[in-house]
Amino acid sequence: MMAAYQKYQEIIHMIESFGEYDVLLINILSASAFAAIYLSLPTEYRLIPAKNSITFPETEACELLVSGKYTMQELADFYEYSMNENFVMKLYLKRSFFSKSYWKQQQEQAEKSQKSTNPYSWKYSFYPDKGGQHFDALFTHCGIWYLMQNLVFPK
Repeated sequence: MMAAYQKYQEIIHMIESFGEYDVLLINILSASAFAAIYLSLPTEYRLIPAKNSITFPETEACELLVSGKYTMQELADFYEYSMNENFVMKLYLKRSFFSKSYWKQQQEQAEKSQKSTNPYSWKYSFYPDKGGQHFDALFTHCGIWYLMQNLVFPK
């Protein structure tokens, strides 16, 4: 974990400072922690073809990163669990996602995100339905994807 902590510090220092139009900042911190742990694992990883797993079309022949110990699915499951089971996320998930104030906040944040120039941030659009029963958020740029492409899956 000491190696992961040092790697985390390196990652955080390489991320461009966030500005007025950047959104979802906690996500990049969480992804940085995950990447630091992943990059500090003692097992050597290699790219091999895999079936019935998550694929990344950006890689040649839709290959995945796997090892004798962890598959990409296991890493994705770990990340999802760690993101959804922490104190901050549990507190966030207690709020109503269908209130007018939440939708207004999301609409404003989505509009703000479109002006972001930071590659580690997100750009998205927010589409609520008129009946207040559901909404869609369409992400056109993902800060986590950008971080992972630069750290874990370099071209």
